[in-house]
Amino acid sequence: MKKLLLFIPLIILFGCQDEQGAKLANKNTFLRYFGSEYSHTPNLALEATDGFILLSTIDVPTDVIGRFQNKIKLTKTDLNGNLLWERVYPEFTSAVSTLSLRASSMIITEDAYVIVGEQNDLADASDPTDIALLKVDFDGQVIALETISGEENGLLSSSFSGKGITQNVNGNYIILASLNNKGTDNMLVTEVLSSDANTQLWTRFYGDGTGEVTKRLFINRQGELVWGGSSGQLSALDARLVRSRPNDGSALSNKSYVTNFREVALDMTTVVGGTPGYAFIGSTNQNVGQNGEDIFVLKVDPSGNEYFTKVIDFNLQNDIGISISSIGDGGLILAANGTSGTDLGFGQSDMVIVRLSNTGEEVWRKNFGASAKDEAASVRQTSDDGYLIFGSTEFGTNFKKLVLLKIDNNGEL
Repeated sequence: MKKLLLFIPLIILFGCQDEQGAKLANKNTFLRYFGSEYSHTPNLALEATDGFILLSTIDVPTDVIGRFQNKIKLTKTDLNGNLLWERVYPEFTSAVSTLSLRASSMIITEDAYVIVGEQNDLADASDPTDIALLKVDFDGQVIALETISGEENGLLSSSFSGKGITQNVNGNYIILASLNNKGTDNMLVTEVLSSDANTQLWTRFYGDGTGEVTKRLFINRQGELVWGGSSGQLSALDARLVRSRPNDGSALSNKSYVTNFREVALDMTTVVGGTPGYAFIGSTNQNVGQNGEDIFVLKVDPSGNEYFTKVIDFNLQNDIGISISSIGDGGLILAANGTSGTDLGFGQSDMVIVRLSNTGEEVWRKNFGASAKDEAASVRQTSDDGYLIFGSTEFGTNFKKLVLLKIDNNGEL
């Protein structure tokens, strides 16, 4: 895995500084670090009209060794990646709180950032997790924090975890979640009234054994709800595309892509330009006997018919696709975590960004990382045709800071 040499001296220069100590970035590409005394897990970075909004989860140690209270964190930057503000939910106060919040995904609406994730009470070890829906204004002030629980849906012992969120033509929120303890039905889709962020208008369960759900779902041009994941048996999961009616979530089609291997679909995107449709990214064990997990990319047409499947192998160890987005020419931009060779990365992982053409050919590939564990969480094309990469780098053992990179259209920093 060939290193991008520019990244290594930047790590040395800024690696021990927080966002207050690093120099301001003033060009179209940049590398920025954000963090605090707590370890951060990146979730998603999106472009807003006046900058970028970063969603992450922080780990706050508790009195119980090895147990953490999680908090959702929002970080707002300008278009050059310079810090504007940051907020933590729930806030740090002198009052004792056992509320734990973890983030997964986020959308930007006309008046708010709307975040989905999960919540639980640390005071009760048996308390199942609930879907958390956090709505804040553009200054980061809380508008609403609501939960959707298994108890509310007739499933007393089930843990719900919000994974993806979108907004329909009525302005309501559609939430995609994973759950356990409901037999083979391990995926949930529900419509939530946006005016109170709590009332469920309808709920549907899907699944076929062990499974995963993607971090995104969409309303397509026909007004259908489209989402995906993986379902089946643990040894042979298949990528799955579901198209459903937007008014009640009932399935219009539920298509699996069977390979006799295990494909875990972690993220998906709608494809615009070129050959339209949908694309998935995740991992496959097709070559596990030779060189570990590889990156799995699947592109299908609007009806769900397979257009191409691509397996990308970087090294002799595990490589996992994390995030995928469509770009204007019908191509795809991928973010993955690839295991570095010991001669370059000392056995740790790199952020690997790959650009594919409309037909799946590799246009370019870039590695970002150094001797530490560097991991990507999301990638999006920006309004100036660059790419925004959000991830983390490890400082010490299991302590992570956030990394925000803006690269140009050719993948250069």
